[in-house]
Amino acid sequence: MEILITIVILGTMASLIIPRYTVAVEKGISAEGVNILGALREAQLRYALIHNGTYATTIGQLDISIPNSSNFFSPGITFFGGVGYIVRKNTDGSGAYTVNCTAFCSSYTITTNTAYALGISVDGTIRCFDGPSPICGKMGY
Repeated sequence: MEILITIVILGTMASLIIPRYTVAVEKGISAEGVNILGALREAQLRYALIHNGTYATTIGQLDISIPNSSNFFSPGITFFGGVGYIVRKNTDGSGAYTVNCTAFCSSYTITTNTAYALGISVDGTIRCFDGPSPICGKMGY
């Protein structure tokens, strides 16, 4: 009987701890994406300063080299309202996404079958776009 009670207590504790641990790990991984986006934003601001306020339309136009990431796909550039975005890979490295622009891309959404995508605006605001399982709010975005 004592063993059964111990198993029930351990199971209850695990059910409380594991979801919090998963979110904490993902929040740490998202920090990599935020750092990449911050570097992309700074490169976009330098580009705009040189090109009379016009932002780059491709990563290749920027004075930045972004290393490959095992956690994220290569970042992309959004137009007007945002500076860039990065999409989290699935744990097996797969995933698909689309960037949808509205009103001449003054706003955009990212649809993904991965965990989430992150976007950054000119003022440095980070936006999180949930995938199939909502995690952005749990990570504080």
